[in-house]
Amino acid sequence: MSEVEETIRRLSGKKNVEGVVLVNQLGLVIRSTLDVSVGRQYATLMSQLVRTARESIAQLDAQ
Repeated sequence: MSEVEETIRRLSGKKNVEGVVLVNQLGLVIRSTLDVSVGRQYATLMSQLVRTARESIAQLDAQ
């Protein structure tokens, strides 16, 4: 078992974890333990969160 698969297995076994979604820098799902459509929804939300965080940090750095 690869290190990535082992980490996914370990995270999936945690008490309050409902699923694991791995995305690339473009926000595309690489691997997910969730239903395909649910994984895509989470990937979209995560991408938006990352974009907003980057924009906020850039604004703070510009001050």
